[in-house]
Amino acid sequence: MADLFGGALPTARGAEEARRVTTQLAVMAGVRAVLAGEARYWRPHNGCEGEGFIERWCAGCAVGAATCRILDATMEFQVGDAGYPVEWIEDAEGQRCTRFEARS
Repeated sequence: MADLFGGALPTARGAEEARRVTTQLAVMAGVRAVLAGEARYWRPHNGCEGEGFIERWCAGCAVGAATCRILDATMEFQVGDAGYPVEWIEDAEGQRCTRFEARS
């Protein structure tokens, strides 16, 4: 974060803002990859695949299941629908959530 913002962030509020911006940049990079044909929006094929993804990404995410709208939207919408979340993608690295923020 220091390189992105030109130095150390002096306050907790500044650190939170840096985390928010960094997350938004990661989501935008995922969208660009999809538009460039380097990735695709992803949805689990079945419950077992979905549970594995949730364990890997959602369980350790700082956003928290109570405030994250992504999981609900993946069940409500189909890939290609306007409401389907752009954060879940599959690319050369595998399936991932671009909004993921590791818990500290």
